[in-house]
Amino acid sequence: MGTTVGVGAKSSVTFAKETTFNTAPTTGTPKKLELITAAITPRMSVIEDPSMSNAQASRRFVGQGGQYYEWSMKLRINYEGMEELWRMYLPTYTNAVTDTTARDHTFKEGVITPGAVGNSYCIDFSFGDVPSGTVNRLTAAYGTDLRITGQAGTGENAMLMVECKGLAKTLTSGVTPATGMTGGSFPAAYGVIFHQAILTTNALKDGSANTTADIRLKSFDLSYTRPFDPNRFYFGSVSADYPVPSGPVDATWTFEEEWNDKTLLDNAKANTPTGLLLTMQHPTVVGSTTAKREFELLANSITASDYSGEIPGFGVIIQRVSYRLWLNTGDSSLLVLRTRNAQGALT
Repeated sequence: MGTTVGVGAKSSVTFAKETTFNTAPTTGTPKKLELITAAITPRMSVIEDPSMSNAQASRRFVGQGGQYYEWSMKLRINYEGMEELWRMYLPTYTNAVTDTTARDHTFKEGVITPGAVGNSYCIDFSFGDVPSGTVNRLTAAYGTDLRITGQAGTGENAMLMVECKGLAKTLTSGVTPATGMTGGSFPAAYGVIFHQAILTTNALKDGSANTTADIRLKSFDLSYTRPFDPNRFYFGSVSADYPVPSGPVDATWTFEEEWNDKTLLDNAKANTPTGLLLTMQHPTVVGSTTAKREFELLANSITASDYSGEIPGFGVIIQRVSYRLWLNTGDSSLLVLRTRNAQGALT
């Protein structure tokens, strides 16, 4: 019989807020999510002896340097079941019942206290269920980078995708999931597909103030960054202490559209863009009467940072515009992410 080999098809990720810092939760049933790709990367280093001697050509000593842990994953965005992921990056969370049985979950930026209970996460990666029934566990984990993309057409990218990156203080490999990290199930597959965008003034805005009929969105790319410093080394420990914030939250949102109007260009030149809004809606009713599952991104304070127009030959002329996002005092955030579904409130 051959040696067991791990395959990606049997992999998954489960994550939850820590109730005790740097420790896996012992209660709760967090959601398990399907992966497209994932990686855990120990950032290791060496200490090279610089001493010189005429007795040998090689170094006499290479020691172990400090280390910390990075993680990354790519997932299909789902209308429900991803709320804890969104809260990892946008920690100010509110919720409200709408249409009796549906609930809006709203996520905004927030100041976190590193090392404090309620700010850090436990992430369990199952690498092909090898060894069987075990996971590779990251504790005192934080999200640093979030990228949400989508494009019109066919193929996997015609569904909204999210790429996530982060850091962690501790990695424990091949452990049995803690009590508070088991029992969760995959959410029902409600992928967010490009043609589910709501084409009304109150649901689609590209910074031009054009009517929806004049916004021919081909693709978008939203990058959100929350920088942390992982290099907190100190005498007596090879591993760095938990990462801490090292700079302001930042975000850039790029729209790619067909050229059918000059307003996007004019607004970018004059730096007079209006807000950005993209609202996606699943066709089935989840409320008691009319409410449907939704996924929404909103930014009301923006500055144009880049513009390009391209004539590819005989084909459709394409224009691209990028905006830097900044704090909107009315929203108390540079970015607002909202989901509507039948999920209960996060605790």
